[in-house]
Amino acid sequence: VVPTAAELGVGFVPFSPVGRGFLAGSFDAATLGDNDLRRRFPRFSDSALPANQKVLDVVRAVGDELGATPAQVSLAWLDAKGRQYGLPSVSIPGTRFAARVTENAGALDIVLSEDQIARLDSLAAITEGFRMRPPAPITLGGRGALGIAPLGGESAGLTDRFAHRFTVSVTLPAASDRPSAK
Repeated sequence: VVPTAAELGVGFVPFSPVGRGFLAGSFDAATLGDNDLRRRFPRFSDSALPANQKVLDVVRAVGDELGATPAQVSLAWLDAKGRQYGLPSVSIPGTRFAARVTENAGALDIVLSEDQIARLDSLAAITEGFRMRPPAPITLGGRGALGIAPLGGESAGLTDRFAHRFTVSVTLPAASDRPSAK
């Protein structure tokens, strides 16, 4: 996705840039309730969390070297990757707390070394589980369907670990079956 966006000269807004709180460093699996939305995502499954803890350990280690939080390191890495590709990239981490906004803004002052970027780049190889659950078809009130299917599977390659590619097909109802715009 990123190389294509750079080629087309369009900006990129990373989705969930601190991994739904996981890369903020404060995530505690023991507090993940049964109804927590993250339970739906493969990276938060009971089988994936131990492997993904290793990812967070590296992010924390880089943060310790820089005097930065894991969230700041994650955001600084995304900024560095945008610059590497000559891509306007603006991360918009969600938060409910003003202190986190200030913390996240501190990522703009973080300068990662080439070694640190390489170590963070290598984390794709050990990350377990897709970012999102496999997509399901979306129906349009029974009058049409939007089908989304991933290209490739878990073994499709490292780029698929962080940015899924999808084919999209749309089946619209016949014009006579569509609601009129009144």
